Amino acid sequence: MGRNMKSVKLAALATTAALALTGCATGSPQNAAYVGPTPISLDQVTHLSNQVAAFTSDTSDSASTFNTAVVQILISSKIALATKLPVTDAERQQVMAADASLSELAKDPELADFVGDWVDAQAIVSTDAGRAAYLALAEETTVRLNPRFGTWDSQKFAIADGSTGSISEVAPIRQE
Repeated sequence: MGRNMKSVKLAALATTAALALTGCATGSPQNAAYVGPTPISLDQVTHLSNQVAAFTSDTSDSASTFNTAVVQILISSKIALATKLPVTDAERQQVMAADASLSELAKDPELADFVGDWVDAQAIVSTDAGRAAYLALAEETTVRLNPRFGTWDSQKFAIADGSTGSISEVAPIRQE
């Protein structure tokens, strides 16, 4: 085997390893995120985004338009619900009344749990005690995000802008 052929094979191996590590930077490349040890699967995000896209009247919106928002809502909801603070029906109704689109989305049986969790999360953070509990828990919860959705801003507890949605970009390998 010639020197050039070895170089080509080594370069191919290095590229393959780098691509494999890119998917592992946040765990399995089949997941959109992890909230602590709990994964949020790409399949779940895709399914929910498709369901949400079906409600939009803007024909330029596709399911991928909603992917990042769905991931953000799932992450925030998991953290808020982990506070274990109770939510009353009156609080739920108040959140639903503030945003008519939530009522429409909740009519879809495939979105009911997603919307219900988001409504409960909003009810929790709408109180001073709930907001304090959410912030305390968010500070101690590790969120790892698939690079295709951007990066997690642990100061703002939100997905930072800058993602193209492409999985072909090389992601930085984070040290934890």
